[in-house]
Amino acid sequence: MRPGDWLPEFEPVEPAFENYYPQNYNTAERGMFVGLEPLGDLEVKTSRVADALAQARHAEITGGGEHSPSPLALFVTPEALKFIGAGTVLSGKRNVRRILLINGAPDVTAVTGRLDMFVTEPRGTPVAGESVALGQVCWIPLLPPDKPGLYAIRFFAALDSGARLEARGLLTVVADERRP
Repeated sequence: MRPGDWLPEFEPVEPAFENYYPQNYNTAERGMFVGLEPLGDLEVKTSRVADALAQARHAEITGGGEHSPSPLALFVTPEALKFIGAGTVLSGKRNVRRILLINGAPDVTAVTGRLDMFVTEPRGTPVAGESVALGQVCWIPLLPPDKPGLYAIRFFAALDSGARLEARGLLTVVADERRP
Protein backbone atom coordinates (compact mmCIF):
# COMPACT_ATOMS: atom_id res chain seq x y z
CA MET A 1 0.00 0.00 0.00
CA ARG A 2 2.82 2.41 0.91
CA PRO A 3 6.20 2.07 -0.80
CA GLY A 4 8.11 1.66 2.46
CA ASP A 5 5.80 -1.01 3.88
CA TRP A 6 7.96 -3.56 2.09
CA LEU A 7 10.66 -3.29 -0.52
CA PRO A 8 10.40 -5.96 -3.22
CA GLU A 9 13.46 -8.03 -4.04
CA PHE A 10 12.58 -7.76 -7.75
CA GLU A 11 10.44 -5.10 -9.37
CA PRO A 12 8.05 -6.30 -12.07
CA VAL A 13 8.99 -5.03 -15.50
CA GLU A 14 5.45 -5.31 -16.84
CA PRO A 15 2.94 -5.39 -13.93
CA ALA A 16 -0.09 -7.55 -14.66
CA PHE A 17 -2.29 -6.44 -11.75
CA GLU A 18 -2.65 -3.95 -8.91
CA ASN A 19 -3.39 -4.72 -5.26
CA TYR A 20 -6.25 -2.26 -4.84
CA TYR A 21 -6.15 -0.03 -1.74
CA PRO A 22 -8.78 2.78 -1.68
CA GLN A 23 -6.34 4.96 0.29
CA ASN A 24 -4.10 5.19 -2.80
CA TYR A 25 -6.89 7.10 -4.58
CA ASN A 26 -7.90 9.30 -1.63
CA THR A 27 -6.95 12.98 -1.83
CA ALA A 28 -7.17 13.47 1.96
CA GLU A 29 -4.65 10.65 2.53
CA ARG A 30 -2.35 11.97 -0.22
CA GLY A 31 -2.58 8.67 -2.06
CA MET A 32 -0.10 8.07 -4.85
CA PHE A 33 -2.85 7.34 -7.40
CA VAL A 34 -5.02 10.43 -6.75
CA GLY A 35 -6.69 11.49 -10.00
CA LEU A 36 -6.14 8.12 -11.70
CA GLU A 37 -8.63 5.40 -12.58
CA PRO A 38 -8.58 2.19 -10.51
CA LEU A 39 -8.98 0.09 -13.66
CA GLY A 40 -6.73 2.13 -15.93
CA ASP A 41 -3.74 4.48 -16.17
CA LEU A 42 -1.27 1.58 -15.90
CA GLU A 43 1.73 3.45 -17.33
CA VAL A 44 1.30 6.41 -14.98
CA LYS A 45 0.79 4.11 -11.97
CA THR A 46 3.83 2.03 -12.89
CA SER A 47 5.95 5.19 -13.17
CA ARG A 48 4.70 6.57 -9.83
CA VAL A 49 5.34 3.26 -8.06
CA ALA A 50 8.87 3.04 -9.52
CA ASP A 51 9.60 6.60 -8.32
CA ALA A 52 8.13 5.87 -4.88
CA LEU A 53 10.17 2.67 -4.52
CA ALA A 54 13.35 4.52 -5.52
CA GLN A 55 12.58 7.14 -2.85
CA ALA A 56 11.87 4.42 -0.25
CA ARG A 57 15.18 2.74 -0.99
CA HIS A 58 16.95 6.11 -0.77
CA ALA A 59 15.35 6.82 2.64
CA GLU A 60 16.18 3.34 3.94
CA ILE A 61 19.77 3.25 2.67
CA THR A 62 21.18 6.79 2.82
CA GLY A 63 19.75 8.20 6.04
CA GLY A 64 20.44 11.70 4.73
CA GLY A 65 23.73 12.26 2.98
CA GLU A 66 26.69 12.18 5.40
CA HIS A 67 24.46 10.83 8.16
CA SER A 68 24.40 7.09 8.50
CA PRO A 69 21.11 5.23 8.72
CA SER A 70 20.55 2.33 10.99
CA PRO A 71 17.99 -0.40 11.24
CA LEU A 72 15.05 0.42 13.47
CA ALA A 73 13.67 -2.45 15.53
CA LEU A 74 11.33 -3.08 18.44
CA PHE A 75 11.67 -6.25 20.50
CA VAL A 76 8.64 -7.43 22.45
CA THR A 77 8.68 -10.03 25.22
CA PRO A 78 6.04 -10.83 27.84
CA GLU A 79 7.91 -8.55 30.28
CA ALA A 80 9.39 -5.72 28.20
CA LEU A 81 9.66 -3.67 25.03
CA LYS A 82 13.07 -2.56 23.75
CA PHE A 83 13.54 -0.05 20.91
CA ILE A 84 16.78 -0.20 18.92
CA GLY A 85 17.46 2.77 16.69
CA ALA A 86 20.29 5.20 16.21
CA GLY A 87 21.42 7.26 13.27
CA THR A 88 19.11 9.50 11.32
CA VAL A 89 15.78 9.53 9.52
CA LEU A 90 15.04 11.72 6.48
CA SER A 91 12.25 14.27 7.02
CA GLY A 92 8.96 14.08 5.15
CA LYS A 93 6.13 11.57 4.88
CA ARG A 94 7.41 10.29 1.54
CA ASN A 95 10.52 8.99 3.35
CA VAL A 96 8.65 6.23 5.14
CA ARG A 97 10.95 3.99 7.19
CA ARG A 98 10.26 0.57 8.58
CA ILE A 99 10.58 -0.52 12.18
CA LEU A 100 11.02 -4.28 12.43
CA LEU A 101 8.78 -5.69 15.16
CA ILE A 102 10.42 -8.80 16.61
CA ASN A 103 8.59 -11.14 18.94
CA GLY A 104 11.38 -12.02 21.34
CA ALA A 105 9.47 -14.40 23.58
CA PRO A 106 11.82 -17.03 25.07
CA ASP A 107 9.46 -19.85 24.17
CA VAL A 108 7.63 -20.57 20.94
CA THR A 109 4.43 -18.84 22.05
CA ALA A 110 3.97 -15.45 20.41
CA VAL A 111 3.31 -12.40 22.56
CA THR A 112 -0.12 -11.15 21.48
CA GLY A 113 -2.00 -7.92 22.03
CA ARG A 114 -1.99 -4.41 20.63
CA LEU A 115 0.90 -2.00 20.06
CA ASP A 116 0.62 1.77 19.62
CA MET A 117 3.50 3.95 18.43
CA PHE A 118 3.71 7.75 18.61
CA VAL A 119 6.30 10.22 17.36
CA THR A 120 6.17 13.50 19.29
CA GLU A 121 7.84 16.88 19.19
CA PRO A 122 10.08 17.78 22.16
CA ARG A 123 7.11 19.38 23.97
CA GLY A 124 5.04 16.21 23.54
CA THR A 125 2.81 17.18 20.59
CA PRO A 126 2.12 14.03 18.52
CA VAL A 127 3.15 14.28 14.84
CA ALA A 128 2.67 10.66 13.71
CA GLY A 129 1.35 7.35 14.96
CA GLU A 130 0.59 3.76 14.04
CA SER A 131 -1.18 0.86 15.69
CA VAL A 132 -0.56 -2.83 14.98
CA ALA A 133 -1.60 -6.21 16.33
CA LEU A 134 1.10 -8.16 18.14
CA GLY A 135 1.68 -11.82 17.47
CA GLN A 136 4.00 -12.04 14.51
CA VAL A 137 7.10 -10.44 13.05
CA CYS A 138 6.10 -7.47 10.90
CA TRP A 139 7.15 -4.00 9.82
CA ILE A 140 5.70 -0.94 11.54
CA PRO A 141 5.64 1.97 9.09
CA LEU A 142 7.26 5.16 10.40
CA LEU A 143 6.13 8.28 8.56
CA PRO A 144 8.84 10.83 9.46
CA PRO A 145 7.95 14.37 10.55
CA ASP A 146 8.18 17.07 7.89
CA LYS A 147 10.57 19.28 9.88
CA PRO A 148 14.12 18.28 10.84
CA GLY A 149 14.87 18.04 14.54
CA LEU A 150 14.99 15.73 17.52
CA TYR A 151 11.79 13.78 18.19
CA ALA A 152 10.68 11.29 20.80
CA ILE A 153 9.26 7.94 19.75
CA ARG A 154 7.10 6.01 22.22
CA PHE A 155 5.65 2.54 22.12
CA PHE A 156 2.78 1.29 24.28
CA ALA A 157 1.75 -2.37 24.32
CA ALA A 158 -1.39 -3.83 25.85
CA LEU A 159 -0.78 -7.59 25.94
CA ASP A 160 -3.55 -10.17 25.98
CA SER A 161 -1.97 -11.41 29.23
CA GLY A 162 -2.98 -8.11 30.85
CA ALA A 163 0.55 -6.66 30.95
CA ARG A 164 1.10 -3.03 29.95
CA LEU A 165 4.53 -2.25 28.50
CA GLU A 166 6.26 0.93 27.32
CA ALA A 167 9.46 1.81 25.46
CA ARG A 168 10.93 5.16 24.43
CA GLY A 169 13.58 6.35 22.06
CA LEU A 170 14.83 9.39 20.18
CA LEU A 171 14.76 10.03 16.44
CA THR A 172 17.11 12.47 14.77
CA VAL A 173 15.30 13.76 11.69
CA VAL A 174 17.42 15.49 9.05
CA ALA A 175 16.42 17.47 5.95
CA ASP A 176 15.84 15.52 2.76
CA GLU A 177 18.23 17.11 0.28
CA ARG A 178 16.47 15.45 -2.68
CA ARG A 179 13.12 17.00 -1.74
CA PRO A 180 11.71 19.15 -4.54
